[in-house]
Amino acid sequence: MRPCGNCGGPLPDEARFCNHCGQTVGPPAAPRRTGSMRVCGTCGVIAPTGRAECSVCGGTIANAPTVQAREDGNYWACVLECDFACRACGMRSPLDGLDLDGTVECRRCGVQQTFDLEQWDEVLNFAEDVADCAGPPGRLGKGPVDGNPYAEIGVTHTFAEKTLSGMIIDGEGMKPRNLRLRATPGVPLCERCHVPLDVQIDREEWKAQASCPRCHDRAVYDTPEGAFERNGDIAAVLADDHRCDREPVHVHASPGGAAVAIACPRCDAALPVAGEATMVTCGYCGTPCRIPSRLLGKLASSAPKPKRWWILFDDDSYQRLGVDPDADDDDDDSPSDHDEKDDADAFDRAFESGRMARVRAAQAAEAQARAAQSAPKPTNGPAGIAVALAAVAVLGAAGVVFSIVHGRANPPAAEASEPKAPAEKANADKELDDKPDEKAAAGKAKPLDRSKFKDLKGCTCKSGKDTRQLAVRIDVEGMGMTVGQDDGFVANFDLSWLADSGGKFFLLHDEEASAPPRKVKGRALPIGVACGGDVFVVIARDHATGWSIKDQQRLWDTALDAEHALAATPSKTGLSIQCAAIPVNGKVLRVPLAKGKSQPIDVTTGAPAK
Repeated sequence: MRPCGNCGGPLPDEARFCNHCGQTVGPPAAPRRTGSMRVCGTCGVIAPTGRAECSVCGGTIANAPTVQAREDGNYWACVLECDFACRACGMRSPLDGLDLDGTVECRRCGVQQTFDLEQWDEVLNFAEDVADCAGPPGRLGKGPVDGNPYAEIGVTHTFAEKTLSGMIIDGEGMKPRNLRLRATPGVPLCERCHVPLDVQIDREEWKAQASCPRCHDRAVYDTPEGAFERNGDIAAVLADDHRCDREPVHVHASPGGAAVAIACPRCDAALPVAGEATMVTCGYCGTPCRIPSRLLGKLASSAPKPKRWWILFDDDSYQRLGVDPDADDDDDDSPSDHDEKDDADAFDRAFESGRMARVRAAQAAEAQARAAQSAPKPTNGPAGIAVALAAVAVLGAAGVVFSIVHGRANPPAAEASEPKAPAEKANADKELDDKPDEKAAAGKAKPLDRSKFKDLKGCTCKSGKDTRQLAVRIDVEGMGMTVGQDDGFVANFDLSWLADSGGKFFLLHDEEASAPPRKVKGRALPIGVACGGDVFVVIARDHATGWSIKDQQRLWDTALDAEHALAATPSKTGLSIQCAAIPVNGKVLRVPLAKGKSQPIDVTTGAPAK
């Protein structure tokens, strides 16, 4: 039982309104938590006991100050860096807040592009895990976590990183996964006094007021709309882009749309731009203003630098809850379940929706993790290393500095041994799920998800009453170059293919098969298909491959005398796949080649025909 905050009458713990006075009440208050944590006195992130310097800001942490746990039990995650890979220029562009409008703008090339918001679900769950479970038991009064992958953060390491990659094709089209986030526990400090901020949460307006107890500097932050749909445990977000006590500046743009000047929103006086600074005060009327981070890319002359921002969570992470990945969402015993009565207020419904979404994402991630444990990790062979060194030598001589990466981002030099947990594992899991053919080889195959493959227009043919369809899924999209072949960076794709015959489908994968190709360089791919009896033929470039519909396996693979005559127009973004069906006369398939020629093939064997 607990007392009503309005009349003091006794209430059951699960009550959502008071039977005595009729007042709507929130969920029961979390028990007061005691405990402390060592933090860097300069930037506020956790101070590992095994380090003498902060790997984030370089400050000395030998005598790091200790901060107490919040009385409400809430805890902070510091987002050290968050960025995405631009699909236009291939560079990574910072995100200095929780951007939830469905689009992002590259601060390097200025291209605005769509952004799959479901990526936030994964990285926010990850940040919550890190902030909740990092360090040895007792930090901030928190108990031990079984199988804790973040136990070394706060001891020998400072942060963990998660990088999403690959491509998802669903009913809404192709969705690239390109978000990266680096997180650590800590507490936000006053930038002037370097003391912990006093942060109060208004749970009616969902605003956070942060004030310094020493200099009394104050800031108010609005929780982004849609935040609870991404993670139901978010209580506050402290980022310059979310400050609501400063008006955004006015922008004076040229006819071409480029920002050329900023002005005060009150008096329209010109405002100065000082590097990456987002806060500015009008020198004429004294109005404090804010420069949105999207605008900085158009104003700053140097490469954008990521800013630290903070997220306050108000409940246990799924890592601490130990969510069963095989549990049904509707199971009454699930730790994610909450009482949903008709009298629940808006706050409870928002909490419920986000909580369930978070737990479902957790279950999916853990299921993928267990399915991928036996998958071999990619390694760089001697030949790959030689090519990488050659590329560095060639581009280094031209004054170009870059990082050659295999599979995912290399860790920063300052934290070379930082655990990617479970970023390495989660990315490997995701890659395995994105490539169901490799998953089958690992002996952990699940039923093929047809909805993740996109039917290709024109890649359809008939054999009797049987209609056959070729479908594709883009697993990974990236930019790269081959030394000695490419003059610059070229788009490249990893693909998975599926043949569907009357609703029965299977994966087109065989190590000796050339068509359809699993790897494509460039943004255009022409494909031809043909049907003859049990055989489904796929033609790509200078190869044709026959697949058995009945046995669901490769029958033959034939090299053509030249590339086939089909053509595809490259797209500016993504991959353009253009298809055509080729007729079969009897058992003979005549593949059209370049310069008006053709090559006859026996459709049943792949052998030359007359």
